[in-house]
Amino acid sequence: MVAQPSHDNRLFGIDLSAWPGQWRAAWQWLLATPWARALAPTVSVRLSGLDGRRTQWLMRGELAQPVILAPPGTHPLPAVEISHDDVLERHLALPGLSAADLDQAVRLEVQSCSPFTPEQTVFGYRVSEGEGGAQRVDLAITSRVQCEAVLARAGVDAQSEIWLLPPHAARTLSSTCQPLVLRGWGEAARARASARGQRVALGWLVLALVLLAALLATPVAFERLRAKQAQSALDALQKQAAPQIAQRETLTRSSQTLRAAGAIAAQRLTLSPVLDLLTRSLPDSAWLTSIRIDGDKVAITGLADDATALVTALAAKPGVSGARQSSPATRGAGEPKERFSIELHVDPGRYGLTLPAPPGYVPTPVQKPARTRAPALPAAPALPASAQTPASAQAPASAQVPVSAQAPASAQAPASAQASASAAQVPAPARGHAPVRVPASAQTPAPTPAPPPAADTDSEASS
Repeated sequence: MVAQPSHDNRLFGIDLSAWPGQWRAAWQWLLATPWARALAPTVSVRLSGLDGRRTQWLMRGELAQPVILAPPGTHPLPAVEISHDDVLERHLALPGLSAADLDQAVRLEVQSCSPFTPEQTVFGYRVSEGEGGAQRVDLAITSRVQCEAVLARAGVDAQSEIWLLPPHAARTLSSTCQPLVLRGWGEAARARASARGQRVALGWLVLALVLLAALLATPVAFERLRAKQAQSALDALQKQAAPQIAQRETLTRSSQTLRAAGAIAAQRLTLSPVLDLLTRSLPDSAWLTSIRIDGDKVAITGLADDATALVTALAAKPGVSGARQSSPATRGAGEPKERFSIELHVDPGRYGLTLPAPPGYVPTPVQKPARTRAPALPAAPALPASAQTPASAQAPASAQVPVSAQAPASAQAPASAQASASAAQVPAPARGHAPVRVPASAQTPAPTPAPPPAADTDSEASS
């Protein structure tokens, strides 16, 4: 069995062969819009009337307007007016149809009601808006022989248009009408000229839109280019500043860690301030046996004369709250003091790790032993000048005793003499008092060393 090729031009249920006609219909609909008709150029037409006079008309689309003279530089196209007595007229009311469907419907109507053969049948129709959104179609049917006779009577060639004007059409300069043009004669030349001018107008419009879009897009393009350049510069700066950014992130993380640690530390108590608080709160007759710190909670146990008074004293301290006895105070047989167990909550901001000096807190100064000062000696009486030792009697500085002539240690002054000499020394003057001068005659003289023993003369002579 041989598979037959399929000739169905359908894609997803869409007839692709109908696309060209649909595009043409869309183009015709676009040209029929008011703004597109406004772009349609005017075509000059010279019309030969039924009375033999020739008038100038301007055609824009399907509308005609009489004028006095044709615009300069234009070549009017010839047209001939046909009488209503020479045609068969029909009026149709059709629903809204596309141009192709409307043309096919009119052709079917012509075939059904034309008294002429298809070769001799000439027709034309005019479409206008009817009631209720319907289309009103004015149809005119005649024979080719009749059209040739009208052209011969007007003295024009066969390439002229044949118009059927409305019955009561005004021919004033300010009035417009829609003539019914019979098909198959010179209307194709006017349609080509109108389409050509319309394409030129649309081209100029497209060019203007392109220029306008370029004008609008140029600043946007420049801004985008500047944004790209700025982004490139930013990327380069970020690449250069990557080490500093990494350091900044590290510092930020460290700072966050420190803040978190500070927040945790702010909720914790320090033993030293807590001990200071307890030391100031407890009387001298009480002492502690245990201290337990859990967060901002402090639990103490110990001995005191009055546990209730101790709780009251602790509760009165700044930064202390919730002071209470966790268990009743007890006093054993023969014990002079009560055993207590107290719990209290302490403010970490005052007694925590970061401990600022609380308002009004003055540390207790350390008591140092008083220093004993020596009593001042009375001033010595002044001696007369004759009693002072003359300067010449003093031993010269250069008269030193040789080492060999010094007395041995056993020949020096006895220890009692040294003790008396040291006792005679003057104590250092007290701080804040003037030094006391002692006269030279009142000072204890230094012991004179014993002279060396005399040498044996006989021994020296024998030697």
